[in-house]
Amino acid sequence: MSEAKSLLIADRQARIDALDVSRSFIIQAPAGSGKTELLIQRYLALLSTVDHPEEIIAITFTRKAAAEMQLRVLQALRRRTAEDKPTKLHELKTYELAGLALDKSKALHWNLMGNPRRMRIQTLDALNASIARARPLSSSGAGSRIVVGAELKAIHKSAALATLDWLAEKGAFQAATVNILKHVDNNTWLYASYLAQMLGTRDQWLPFVGTGLLSNEDSVHIRERFEDSLEFAVTDHLQRSLNYLSVNLYTGLSELLPFAGSNMVDSDNDVSAIRNLADLSELPAPTPHNIQSWQGIAELLLTQKGLFRKKVDKRQGFPAGSKAKKEDMHSLLELMASDNQLAKLLHGILFLPPIRYTDEQWQVLLALFRLLPLAVTELKRLFNERGISDHIDTAIIAGAALGDAENPGDIALLLDHQVKHLLQVIKMVL
Repeated sequence: MSEAKSLLIADRQARIDALDVSRSFIIQAPAGSGKTELLIQRYLALLSTVDHPEEIIAITFTRKAAAEMQLRVLQALRRRTAEDKPTKLHELKTYELAGLALDKSKALHWNLMGNPRRMRIQTLDALNASIARARPLSSSGAGSRIVVGAELKAIHKSAALATLDWLAEKGAFQAATVNILKHVDNNTWLYASYLAQMLGTRDQWLPFVGTGLLSNEDSVHIRERFEDSLEFAVTDHLQRSLNYLSVNLYTGLSELLPFAGSNMVDSDNDVSAIRNLADLSELPAPTPHNIQSWQGIAELLLTQKGLFRKKVDKRQGFPAGSKAKKEDMHSLLELMASDNQLAKLLHGILFLPPIRYTDEQWQVLLALFRLLPLAVTELKRLFNERGISDHIDTAIIAGAALGDAENPGDIALLLDHQVKHLLQVIKMVL
């Protein structure tokens, strides 16, 4: 059996398995492979198993995606109602499942066609807002007007600037503010911009930073966690780059890399990362230890704009007199020219961070940790004064309402009773 046929059989079986509503699945596939159709099919299959359509929640990240999904479900139901039977196999499966969903709707008087809002297909922000609104009326933020875009950025900037007031107060906040200002050469605009950007992602770092008052032990622990995360991110990117190069079989690259590297070592250019390719006998291992070699590969293959080179010369390790090697390299670059995914991966290598902080960098981060909770406090003050909020604030309120696995809140217990199935649509970008 050919490899292509084996993959086709495995794909078909995976699609069948994904419609087993008694099991949970993660579906990963490239664009145009039919993920949305499969998601619609699973949703229809779930409708035929529940007592109320509200027992199923389908979450997307944009209102456009939520509206599209609801429309496609309704189109499937309408097609079945009109008995417009398709001929394509995958559409026929959708047609069959739509029939089962309509039978359940009729038996339990759901009236899905007349009342499609009973289908809880919504954004994550909408779900968070519904959870936040379910809290007691005394809870702040639950009924606030949500602001986005330029208005929200301006409020973030105002909250960041408000922290400068602590320069007049002696103590830890003053010291932290002075430290950050020194780091940005007393540029208050840059200072406010950094803090404002961080406020836009505060849901990601607040659990680590807390109040900002870190003990020495906590500081060491967080530094280790951050550096471990940096190492993981760098290794993961290099691993994906290696996998992509290996799968696409760009033959000849391994022989050309040390050729270019050796010529760069012999040249007057002592700053080019291509020099690090001189001793390679194969593609480097995907470890932070080899980051300079990977940067050399990226520099060799890409221009500064992140596009594949069309030609190479002595500046990339292909001097006059290396006609045969140049031709091999040019042929390889021509093959790679339209490979946008590889270009993105290689260009990203040039911007991978170091996996360890210097002590000076860490002291700046500690000062930032001290200031960030203060900036959050100023932001909450502005929100309360103006009767507004943002999606992150709503998500934090919703998270507090749900509690955690060890101590679930009343709303989490209620949702656990009401919701039987959860579908989440995530768009992954490499």
